[in-house]
Amino acid sequence: MAIVLLWPTKALASEVNHLDQELINPNGERMFVVEYQQKYQTQFRKNDPVIFTANNYQAGVQNGTLGILTQIKATNNGEEWGMVTTDDGREVKLDKALFDSLELAYAITLHKAQGSQFETVIVALPQSRMLDRAWVYTAITRAEKNIHIIGGELIMKKAIKTLSDRYKRKTALADMIN
Repeated sequence: MAIVLLWPTKALASEVNHLDQELINPNGERMFVVEYQQKYQTQFRKNDPVIFTANNYQAGVQNGTLGILTQIKATNNGEEWGMVTTDDGREVKLDKALFDSLELAYAITLHKAQGSQFETVIVALPQSRMLDRAWVYTAITRAEKNIHIIGGELIMKKAIKTLSDRYKRKTALADMIN
């Protein structure tokens, strides 16, 4: 993905995913699955950006692998459910296990973006207890070329001034060692 929108919490990212899907891919073909002779509508649409949330070594995907849902199918015998084209161009045929590990990826949490870099990163700074100096630094360093920060100046200043929890821990270890 060339552009990623980062949020501090899974709940906020999920909410934004559904809003973004309606704005960006409103007419995408809906994905339905048939299981045990029942047809179910999923949250996915053809051409949605998606992220795998579990490792599947047989399929060659890891937790955090990003891609686009390029084909959708439904079968009732557990075979192929569709196809995801990953960011590195591989085509991954979806089975039930892979489908169960998919989430929308219009927006993702910073936690899921760790270890990855993107050409453009849009960082959302809502009022959140998760925001601290380390979070802001990690979010900014995900960008290769462009960074856009959305949020109030006061929220940004507060986040930068807030030390991460690792600096707040008080233990008696130093006293015990001396």
